[in-house]
Amino acid sequence: MIQQSISPIYDEYLEQLQKSSRENRLSALTRLLTGRHDEEHLMAFDARLKDRLSVLASQNPDSRDVRELSEWMLGKAEACADSPYIKYSFTAVLRHLIPLTSFLIPADAAFLAARFEKAFPRRERFPALRDLIASLNEKCR
Repeated sequence: MIQQSISPIYDEYLEQLQKSSRENRLSALTRLLTGRHDEEHLMAFDARLKDRLSVLASQNPDSRDVRELSEWMLGKAEACADSPYIKYSFTAVLRHLIPLTSFLIPADAAFLAARFEKAFPRRERFPALRDLIASLNEKCR
């Protein structure tokens, strides 16, 4: 399973955020006012995930694997609804799925497009998420 190769990246990111928040002891209000949210951990998470998904794309994955991975990553974002920073971090990295859409068969692309559209109403979509959905819809044609 492809998810097993990226799951440790997610786990490490969450672990670093927990450790960092204990060390910083910043109040929620201070974080809100200063905008300080451990960006160095987010950037490292983003880079590691991008690298791993690039390697995956170079291995010509089959459509089923890309679909399962996409659903898994979406599920991770949805599961963190009670923590907006983590949810948006997990949502932002979904853009790294765009190169993998070329490996999807039309039925899988249509399924994922519907799934992402339902999970993220238009008003909640980052530009990269709009690009991902557009890429999925293009693959359906």
